[in-house]
Amino acid sequence: MLIIAKKSYRFAFYKGRERVKTFDVQRNLVVTVPEWVKDDPMFVAAKACGNISILESHKDAHMDVVDAVMAEAKSLGIPNPGNMTLDQLQRAIEDARKLADGSGKSDNDPPPPPPGSGTNDDDEEDLEPITDKPLAEKSVKEMRAVAKERSIPVPKGTNAEALRQLLADNGVA
Repeated sequence: MLIIAKKSYRFAFYKGRERVKTFDVQRNLVVTVPEWVKDDPMFVAAKACGNISILESHKDAHMDVVDAVMAEAKSLGIPNPGNMTLDQLQRAIEDARKLADGSGKSDNDPPPPPPGSGTNDDDEEDLEPITDKPLAEKSVKEMRAVAKERSIPVPKGTNAEALRQLLADNGVA
């Protein structure tokens, strides 16, 4: 029997009170399940509420997968799911789930810059006091402090060399 499930399930076959075997079904995957699965009460309930669909062929399966993924994307509030490929949509769903789980980060987020990489994305509380060192010897934090003191806007992600040039262009020696 060919099925697709909107959720993951573990079906079990019992003889008396003893569980003899189980069969796992992952959500949004088309799988062929053993015939005994149709007698599992969880299967019966999931089928009745529409979480499991029995398919006639693999061609039907593809459209059911697309429909299930589109429905999940809409429920997660992913904008314009119809403009994405199936792979892009599945990645967006995975990212949205991770964000919804509270991890706050997705696999598609860029990694943070390594410590000491010279970017100016540090918190403003970390600004170092302004010193009389030449511009070439100042740290990124010191240069940010100078830029802030002189009201020079510094774009996020500006590296040390670009920050030195920005300050030099604004008359800071």
